Amino acid sequence: MTDIDGDAAAHRQALIDAETLVPRLDEDEDDLLVELGRELLGEGLGFGSEDFDRARRFAAQWLSGQQESLRRQICTTWSAEFADGKLGSRALELATIIDAIDAAYGRPVVNVVAIILLQRGIAAFCCTA
Repeated sequence: MTDIDGDAAAHRQALIDAETLVPRLDEDEDDLLVELGRELLGEGLGFGSEDFDRARRFAAQWLSGQQESLRRQICTTWSAEFADGKLGSRALELATIIDAIDAAYGRPVVNVVAIILLQRGIAAFCCTA
């Protein structure tokens, strides 16, 4: 398989994933941060609320620390399409974000990050210096 074939296959997979993720755009960000924290920490949660708080705090700090890297990966390539509304669907917006960051972070993390960034507003994210 050539790189072009691999890129096309990765984009198709990102779009398939994005279609299934669109309903999650209505989820509470705190819940998404807990999920992201669990993925990043790679450990199961116990039964106390401290575990959820720890995961949420860890994910929020991690996401904050990754902002510049995420901007470089997402905004330099796709900001014009986001700003002009050329993508036209939430699934395409998610797929675009997933495509841009998949190689750096891996799929479970990428999916949650893409949802959070799209919820927060990708145009605002890309325009923030």
